[in-house]
Amino acid sequence: MGSSGSDPLSDEEAVRLFGDIADALSELTADPVLPGENPLSAGDMASAARKEGALLAKECEGVLERGTQRGMIVLLPEEDATAYAESLRRVRRYIPAVAQALRCNSTEFAYTVTGMRSGLLDTNKLGEALQGVPTVYVRKGEVRSDRVSVALLVDESGSMDGIRERLARDTAVLVNEAVGKIPNVGLYIYGFTSMAGHDVLRRFREGNDGGKATAIGSVGSFGGTPTTAAILETASRVRKRTRERTLLFIVSDGCADGGPEAVRRAADTVRRDGFTPVGVSIASALPDEELRRMYGSSYIVMEDVSSLAVGLGKIVKKAVLKAAGRKAV
Repeated sequence: MGSSGSDPLSDEEAVRLFGDIADALSELTADPVLPGENPLSAGDMASAARKEGALLAKECEGVLERGTQRGMIVLLPEEDATAYAESLRRVRRYIPAVAQALRCNSTEFAYTVTGMRSGLLDTNKLGEALQGVPTVYVRKGEVRSDRVSVALLVDESGSMDGIRERLARDTAVLVNEAVGKIPNVGLYIYGFTSMAGHDVLRRFREGNDGGKATAIGSVGSFGGTPTTAAILETASRVRKRTRERTLLFIVSDGCADGGPEAVRRAADTVRRDGFTPVGVSIASALPDEELRRMYGSSYIVMEDVSSLAVGLGKIVKKAVLKAAGRKAV
């Protein structure tokens, strides 16, 4: 519209009109915004749509799932065989110790104890029995252990960059190698972080399902630390596959979104569902007091790979015996 209402716009009027439109759009998308206003510019909206479209595409491809926790997505990671092999070289010597700590739980065996003062008469000691020797009896029985599963939850947040990331990857590889081949022990390995406005659980191993072991080589450090949501999401996924008592190891530098009390509430919640949460704090950024607030006495601190198997082996064995409810009959 020109000044007469029907003539075309002059160049000067067109420039002024487009300037007014640009100013109006700038006001609508400026921060802070009022309730009900759109805080995204056209470019932001296009970017958000692309991100959501990418997630939808991954969901259709079967490499992404929507989690049970609000805003949580579950991704299938890509493989990194080179990084996996490097970690395996560093931890290979510690595999037997960690495997033994868990293997003792899955074993069922008979036992015979001789030289007892009561029980069944030892037929090999009839002569001694006739002479009045009291220790001529045997006791026989068997040790049975309830099945137990192991879940490893690895912090992949940005604060894990550097040595912590390497130790976290080494821990995951060590547990995968030590536990993965033990009969009657189910193994679940996940990573957790946040990106693009979503909490993310990365599914490295899920019992007999999940991706290849070499995907564990892609353990990284990026995004936030949604520890509480990750604990609850992990418990939900494990419970869809087994009702076995489960050792849940949370490998992190100790920092967590929501603070120690939020983590403690999540740990208490899954504990009531048959999980034994154990904090594995790598090069911890938190004092012991805060770690205890999150996990009680069930935590260990690791500073280097040489202490990895020793510390993990001790806590695993203690937790296994408690969680499995081992008994002799």
